[in-house]
Amino acid sequence: MKTMKPKDCSGLPVFRLDGLDAAGGLPFLCNLISELRNCGLRVALVFSQEHQLSTDLLPMDHSRIFAAGGDIVSLGAEQLYLSRQTVSPDRIRLYLADLCQHYDIVLVVGETDLALPVLQLPEGETATGISACALTILNLLRQTLQQVPIWACVLIGGRSSRMGRAKHLLADGRGRTWLENTVAILEPFVGQVVLSGRGLVPESLLDLVRIPDIPGVAGPLAGILSAMRWQPEVSWLVVACDMPSLSPESLQWLIDSRQPGRWGTVPRRSADSHVEPLLAHYDRRCRSIFEEVLAAGSLRIGDVAGHAKIATPVIPAQFAQAWDNINTPEELRSSAL
Repeated sequence: MKTMKPKDCSGLPVFRLDGLDAAGGLPFLCNLISELRNCGLRVALVFSQEHQLSTDLLPMDHSRIFAAGGDIVSLGAEQLYLSRQTVSPDRIRLYLADLCQHYDIVLVVGETDLALPVLQLPEGETATGISACALTILNLLRQTLQQVPIWACVLIGGRSSRMGRAKHLLADGRGRTWLENTVAILEPFVGQVVLSGRGLVPESLLDLVRIPDIPGVAGPLAGILSAMRWQPEVSWLVVACDMPSLSPESLQWLIDSRQPGRWGTVPRRSADSHVEPLLAHYDRRCRSIFEEVLAAGSLRIGDVAGHAKIATPVIPAQFAQAWDNINTPEELRSSAL
């Protein structure tokens, strides 16, 4: 299978399929989608208006309604069927970007003005050909994943009621605040560090972007979702300000956990322990999951970890200390910090 480098839609998992014929295209597509689903991927198909398969897939009655100018949404048990009228050319990229918030991959069938990576399908529907096609797509997805910028959001909005003073301003033996240390560890791994929450910050960090919380929402969910709404096309390392043992190795482990079909990594200390959502990696598609949590009336960001697309691996023992947080003066005195 041959591929061409994209000139547009870079960073989006959108690829154009070439080589589908009207006779054998549908069986091949069905088997390819099944193979990709077995790899844990959510797949969306976008057909150009001229492609024969786009009309073959529309039921007869639906075709008449669509031809008359109506969009079609058909609901069934665990199913939703949507056929939408033509999107204006200047909106196509935005439409595809929106699809990528909900799918791991978008396959475009037929010609398009967008310069997309082209997947030239092999001739004939064979198990080997389908597996090879799926493997090529997985490799392309891995490459696309590496193009998505990673930013860091440090949460400093907690009340620190048990500590009695702002934890992010606590200092180590060298006089550097926990917040300054956290930012210094994060900066080599990310494109930008932003701060979420109110409160004073050290003079050395006054140039960092401050993200205001969502009005009327309490807790870390307000800060995380605010950052994702502000920059929806990056993935995020979310870090609480009260983890003074944060290490470069723990961050690298989180970043290395990214893979096609996974929308985030919210680790846990053991197989039967709760998750640790305040030092975690969230793909840009996690925004829709956080929005669902908020819409359901929950403020528990740990609820995100229950989504099928979120991985919850056990933290390797050598990195576990990075997830230790300190909440009280007693804990601080007994620590080695």
